[in-house]
Amino acid sequence: MLILKQSSSVEAFKAVHQKVEDGDGRSTTVRGCSLSVLEDFFAKYDCEKTYAGLRRIAGKNGGAIWTAVADDDVEKYLRNRVAMHKKRKSRILQHLEILEPKLLRIVRIRKKNKNH
Repeated sequence: MLILKQSSSVEAFKAVHQKVEDGDGRSTTVRGCSLSVLEDFFAKYDCEKTYAGLRRIAGKNGGAIWTAVADDDVEKYLRNRVAMHKKRKSRILQHLEILEPKLLRIVRIRKKNKNH
């Protein structure tokens, strides 16, 4: 059987296979050809449309969210996700505040050296 010779059961479906191989746990979106490949994968391997226990809910921005989280817990997880992104943005801004004076110093030095 061909599937046994592949590194994963989704290898024939390149968009899905690449995400599985990356294994980074981050979410991603698919459009166009990638979406068609994903639909082909589901048609072949999930003809009963169980989606591995996932279900689709609407996000506040209108996008689809695929989740296994129970209805009662969705809001809590979404709030946690928003808080996580705010912390990440705050850390990035802190790093920029530290880097900005250093970068300005480098620019001044390069200008000075260029003029000499």
